[in-house]
Amino acid sequence: YLKNTSAGAVSWSALSSDFVKLAEINHTTGASSIELQQFITSTYKNYKLVFGNCYTANEQLYIQAMTGTNTAYTSSNYYYTGEGYYKRYVGGTNSSHDNFQGTPEARFVVSPGFNWYTDAGYAGSMTMDLFAEANHSLSAVGHYFTPRYTGSYLYKGSYGGVIVDTSQTWTGLKLYLSSGGNLNEMDIRIYGLKD
Repeated sequence: YLKNTSAGAVSWSALSSDFVKLAEINHTTGASSIELQQFITSTYKNYKLVFGNCYTANEQLYIQAMTGTNTAYTSSNYYYTGEGYYKRYVGGTNSSHDNFQGTPEARFVVSPGFNWYTDAGYAGSMTMDLFAEANHSLSAVGHYFTPRYTGSYLYKGSYGGVIVDTSQTWTGLKLYLSSGGNLNEMDIRIYGLKD
């Protein structure tokens, strides 16, 4: 980047970023779950995840944390809430705000039933800001969008949650659907944030 020195002279300096790309996953084959293994380490406390080109079976997305050697954390210590807005544009014109919550449960939910079951050529997306440090509660917050839920609705919302457990060493995330359907396509980028 271009910078000014104290004498008023202009010089170039090397670019740097506080975001370090840790992983890139381009999932193209239907699977009942996607495990993002071992990206959480002691090097970073905060992470940014970007999900794009999301296409799934007609089911709700669930997320669990992982611990140790790629083990899903299934204890009922997940607390979450969210809200959003949907608009129907086929078969009606209704629209409304919506909200959801879970306290306590065995996984996070990121939308009130609107999922990435989309028509060909459309794709959903999601972002997540994640705090995950050993022996601290894991917390996540983000945004979620599906452009063609069952071909009739647009939905955009936000979500947040925490796992109340300070005895774990978090290592990753597991994504799966509410009734065991397939996650068909998904592009995922994972970044660690420097302290």
